[in-house]
Amino acid sequence: METVNAVEAINASNSSGGTGGDVSTDEEDEDFLRDTDQYFEDEDTEDVDDWMSLDAARRLLGLIYYEPNEVFEEFALQADSQGLLSRESFEQCFFSLMTRTNHLTTATDQNRAHHIIDMLYDAFDTDQNDVIDFSELTAGLSILCGGTSGMRTSAAFALYDLNNDGFISFPEFQSYLLSVFKVMYRVQPSTQSMVGVSVEELAAVTARDAFEEADLNHDHRLSYSEFKSWYESANGSGVGMSPPLYCHCWTTTAVKWPTR
Repeated sequence: METVNAVEAINASNSSGGTGGDVSTDEEDEDFLRDTDQYFEDEDTEDVDDWMSLDAARRLLGLIYYEPNEVFEEFALQADSQGLLSRESFEQCFFSLMTRTNHLTTATDQNRAHHIIDMLYDAFDTDQNDVIDFSELTAGLSILCGGTSGMRTSAAFALYDLNNDGFISFPEFQSYLLSVFKVMYRVQPSTQSMVGVSVEELAAVTARDAFEEADLNHDHRLSYSEFKSWYESANGSGVGMSPPLYCHCWTTTAVKWPTR
């Protein structure tokens, strides 16, 4: 499986001290930050619901131009030895990626991109201790990345196969869905109102039913092939559908909500 394991990526970043290849320098990133600050200080008061969507987030953040592993490597380089990211490091990763693509051509788009970055950080910094977990974050961000469905599947699986034994447990599977839904609730505002439950409850109930269906041999763990089969089945075989559309499929058709 050609993917970057979270722990391996972090260790590699600590020993390498740089990304190599065609990357932006610290000086270029500082220039980007300085040039865009003037826009962020006077951010529009427009209604976010009027423009926010999954496709808009992918376009504005520029992650659609990168494969998942390219994004994971960028964040791994900024994570500390415990796999944690500060808000400053989090923003630096995005600005570095966006500087390379140079796709934000208007002040409005820069405003909106910065708003999404802040919003995503807040979604994962639930205890408000100003650090977020690399693995949890990148699993959620994987739905915003480019590349093929197979690339996103293998990348997501590797992030939660922490002991590298080729299997994902139920708690790990639930953590994966929680990360995905945290992003979905923020970049697709209609999701929460449509479902009507908290992101934690949605992840718990979805994981319960999805894991049961995905665990084909009933050994209480998911192999990569089982995870891949579930992902592609729920995602329309990965053809012609946006990466997280399977979230919508599960929440509207497959999940049986408990009687209150």
